[in-house]
Amino acid sequence: MRIKFIVRKNLKMSDNKRAAQCVHAALGLYKKDPQDHWSCVVLDASDKKFDEAVAAHPDGYMVTDAGYTEVPAGSQTVLAFWEDDPRDE
Repeated sequence: MRIKFIVRKNLKMSDNKRAAQCVHAALGLYKKDPQDHWSCVVLDASDKKFDEAVAAHPDGYMVTDAGYTEVPAGSQTVLAFWEDDPRDE
């Protein structure tokens, strides 16, 4: 299994902010559904593609930012969900 992170690119987060948001998403997803072994892939997405991913993965973990640093409070920044790792096939 691997975690796929879909990052909302229109928020123009710095690399450090993106990394922090992905870590929040990974921890949140793992708490919802622990897996033993996994890898990660991070993809940028337009608002439209981000919304499509949210609709396609309702069991994923959404990070909603508190708004203390770079983006407005309530911004949905990253969606994380489990998917089969194609390298395992």
